Amino acid sequence: MGDLKKWHIVLFVLAIVGLGVSLALSLRSNEPAGMADTLYLVDIETGELFSKSIRNRSAVVPGTHPTTKRQTLFPVYKDEAGRWMLRLRYLEGLPADQKADAITNRETGEVRVTNESATRL
Repeated sequence: MGDLKKWHIVLFVLAIVGLGVSLALSLRSNEPAGMADTLYLVDIETGELFSKSIRNRSAVVPGTHPTTKRQTLFPVYKDEAGRWMLRLRYLEGLPADQKADAITNRETGEVRVTNESATRL
């Protein structure tokens, strides 16, 4: 420790300043930019649309329908054409014999929803 040179001190100061700036930038905002705070889910059997707040939480897929208690809720999104689409990674995992009357096209993942205003979970 007795052989501390000026460039060692400069390096330590720069490291502390860098750490401080990094900490300040990460604490400045509690929300990551571009992150969604609502997840839209569709019941693949009936086409009912639900929304779930995922702010500070996560969601389990498939979700449980609040009335039937069956695991039939899958994430959907609205594409540029205004169609509700099931994410393909979930579509690929569905068994062929799974009742999924709301899925109108199993190749593209297009889903028919029965209510445009989602029911909050």
